[in-house]
Amino acid sequence: MTNINPKTLADDLAFIRTLVDEHPMAYKSMGIIYAAAGLIYGFQCFANWALVKWYADLPTIFWLVLGFGPTVLFLAINFWVPMRSKADARQKGIATRAIVAVFAGVGIANAVMAVVFGLAAYQRGDSSLWLFFPVVVCAFQGAVWCAVAMIQRRTWMWVTAIGWFVGSFGLSLSVPEIGAPFDTNYLLALGLIMFALMGLPGIIMMRSADKTA
Repeated sequence: MTNINPKTLADDLAFIRTLVDEHPMAYKSMGIIYAAAGLIYGFQCFANWALVKWYADLPTIFWLVLGFGPTVLFLAINFWVPMRSKADARQKGIATRAIVAVFAGVGIANAVMAVVFGLAAYQRGDSSLWLFFPVVVCAFQGAVWCAVAMIQRRTWMWVTAIGWFVGSFGLSLSVPEIGAPFDTNYLLALGLIMFALMGLPGIIMMRSADKTA
C-alpha cells in the first residue's frame, strides 16, 4: 500500500490551487488594452481610407495628428490601465502568467519588426516594404491566439487565431507593387481586421472577466 506523505500532498494541493487561482482582473486589463488598440487603430485606418479615397485636401497638421495621435492615446491607455488596476500585481495562476507572457513577448517582437521594416523601407527607398509590417503583425497575432486557445480551450479564440492568419494572407494581396498607385483597399481591410480581430476579442475578454469576477 502506498504511503501518503502529508507534505507531498500539501505541495500537490498548492500546485493545483495555482492552476485555478486566476484573477479575472488580469483578463479585464488585457481586454481593455487589446480592445483599445483595435478600436483606435481601426478608426485610424478607416479615417485614412476615407480621406485618401476621396482625395481630401487637408492641412499637414491634420495628417500629423491623425498619424501620431492614435499612438499617443494608446500609450496613455497602456500606462493608465495597470496603474488603475492593482490586481494585476497579484496574479498567481500559471495560465494567467503564461498568457500575459505570450502577449508581452509578441509585443516586443512587433516593436523589433517595426524597426526592421522601417529601416529597410528607408534604406531601399521603397515605402511599400513598410506596408508588409502589418502583414507580419497579423501573423504574429495569429500565433498568439493559437497559444492562448491551447491554454484556455475556447472556440472563439481558435476562430480569432484563424482570422488573423487569413487576414495576414488577404492583406498581403493588397500591398501595391513598386511605383504602382496606392490601393485604398489595403487600409479598408486593415481597419476591418483591427475592429473584428482586436477590438471585438478585447471586448469579449472584458465581458468574460466581469462574468467570472
